[in-house]
Amino acid sequence: MKKHLQKVGFVLISLLITFIIAMGPVAKVDGFNVFPWLDIPFHIWGGFLLGLLGLRIILIYELWSGNQLAKRKGMDKTYRFCLYMTAFVFFFGLVWEAWEFYMYISHRWSDWGGLMDTCKDLFDDIVGAVFAFMYSSKIINRSNE
Repeated sequence: MKKHLQKVGFVLISLLITFIIAMGPVAKVDGFNVFPWLDIPFHIWGGFLLGLLGLRIILIYELWSGNQLAKRKGMDKTYRFCLYMTAFVFFFGLVWEAWEFYMYISHRWSDWGGLMDTCKDLFDDIVGAVFAFMYSSKIINRSNE
């Protein structure tokens, strides 16, 4: 369990550093409007980190409670982990996009990409979650045993 908690700490610190970079130097020079493509790697990276965080939360929950959350009838545990990780990332992506929209309608941001940008950002988040799933499939298979 200690190993999983250490990984959660590492992922949270990585998310904080990414957020500081995105909201600090990149936002100050209006980097997301000057380089619109810059939004794509940030969303994929954020989805990747959130996917790893979701995986660790599920594993900690299973170790702590003894309840095999991902072990249910009808679906392989590996695919259930993928589903949980993707749903976790999608939820946080929706919260982020709602925050972006709020900043636009409250006139704190002058530009909002629109509905297509929101859909693209959510897609990028899910791509990051799938990368996190592929990266951590060894961990998931080890917990199957």
